[in-house]
Amino acid sequence: MTRERGHEHELRIVHLTGSIDPSAGGPAYSIPRLCESLRDAGATVDLLTLRDPKGGTITTPHHAFPVGRLPDKLGHAPAMWRWIKDRAQNGGIEIMHSHNLWIMPSIYPEGARRLWKIPHIVSPRGTLTDYSMSTGSRFKQIHWPLVQRPTLAKATCFHATAQSEVEDIRRLGFRQPIAVIPNGLDLPEWIDRPVHDTKVILFFGRIHPEKGLTVLLDAWARVQDQRPDWRLHIVGPDMGGHKAELERQIATKGIGRVVFGEANFGKEKFDIYRAAALYVLPSPTENFGLTVAEALAVGVPAIANHGAPWSSLVTERCGWWAPRGADPLADALLDATGLSHRARVEMGLRGRAYVARDFVWPTIAEQMAAVYRWVLARGERPACVQTD
Repeated sequence: MTRERGHEHELRIVHLTGSIDPSAGGPAYSIPRLCESLRDAGATVDLLTLRDPKGGTITTPHHAFPVGRLPDKLGHAPAMWRWIKDRAQNGGIEIMHSHNLWIMPSIYPEGARRLWKIPHIVSPRGTLTDYSMSTGSRFKQIHWPLVQRPTLAKATCFHATAQSEVEDIRRLGFRQPIAVIPNGLDLPEWIDRPVHDTKVILFFGRIHPEKGLTVLLDAWARVQDQRPDWRLHIVGPDMGGHKAELERQIATKGIGRVVFGEANFGKEKFDIYRAAALYVLPSPTENFGLTVAEALAVGVPAIANHGAPWSSLVTERCGWWAPRGADPLADALLDATGLSHRARVEMGLRGRAYVARDFVWPTIAEQMAAVYRWVLARGERPACVQTD
C-alpha cells in the first residue's frame, strides 16, 4: 500500500474546477500543482475539469468533461457527475475539494456529501470578495441564493489562501473551519540580477478591469515626469478588449513610455520578470496574487496594494504594501524607483529567501494533507485551521 510520508492510510482525493487553461490566471497553475504535489506526497489524486487546457503539461490524472446542454456559463457536465457517482459508489473518494464558484463542478460535491458522506473542502479563490460579489451578471444574483450559498453552507471545511479571504468567508456568515494555506510556487532557477539597472516596472497578468490597470496608469502619469528614464511594461492576455480601453486612457491623458507585451505562461515567463527592476500588482482585490510570489522568486522586489494579502512585503523587507488608490501607488513607485539599484537587488534577495522558506510546494502539500487527515478524523487539528 502506498504511504503518505509515514502515514498508514493513503488519501484518495478528487479536485474539481472549471478551466486550467494557462490564460485563466493563477488558479490554472496552482490547482494542478497542488494536485501533483499531493500525489508526490503519496496521495491518490484525480483532477476533474471542464474541457481540456490549450497549453501546459499536467502530470496528475486529469479528466476533462464536455459541457452539456444547459447555458455554458453554468458548466453543467453530466459525464462529470457520472464519473463521481461511479467512483464514490466503489469507495474510491475520501475527500472532494472544489475550487472557484458559480459552476456545477463546485456544486456536484454537495451531492456526493449528501449521498455518500464524502467531506467537501471549498477553495473560493477570490470569488467571495466584496468586489467579486458586487459585480457580475444577473446569473450570479439568481444562482447565489438558490444554489451556491446552500451548497457552501453544507461544506465541511473552507480553504483560504490568506487571512483576507477568511474575512470574506466569515462576512458572508459561514462558520465552518477554515484552513489558511497559501498557494505554492516552483522555485525557478536562480540567475544573478544584471549589474546594470533595467529601469522597467512590470505588470504581468490578465489585462482585465479587475486588475486595477487604470489606477496603475493614473499612478504612472503622476510619476513619469519625475522618472524620465523608467518605463512601464504591461504584459498579459487581453481580456474582453480592455487593452483598447487602456490605450485610450494613455492617449487621452498623455501618458508616455508604456509598453504592452504578449504573455508567455511556460517556464520562460520568469525571463519576463527577470527583465524588470520592479514588479507591481495594482488589483483592488486579490485572494493571493501569485505573480507577486513569482517576481520575488527571481529576486525582483514588488509593490502590491491593500487589496492583496501581501503585508509581508513590508515585514520581510522585500517590497511595498500601499493603500488603494492612484496617489498611494504613485508614492510607492516613487519610493521604489528612487532607491539605488543595489538596494533593490538586496530587497529581491530577501524576497527570494522568503518564497523559498514559505511557499514551496512540498510544504504546501503537507499542510493540505494534514487538513484532509483531520477532516477524516485521522489526525490532530493542524495549526493552519481556524475554527472561530
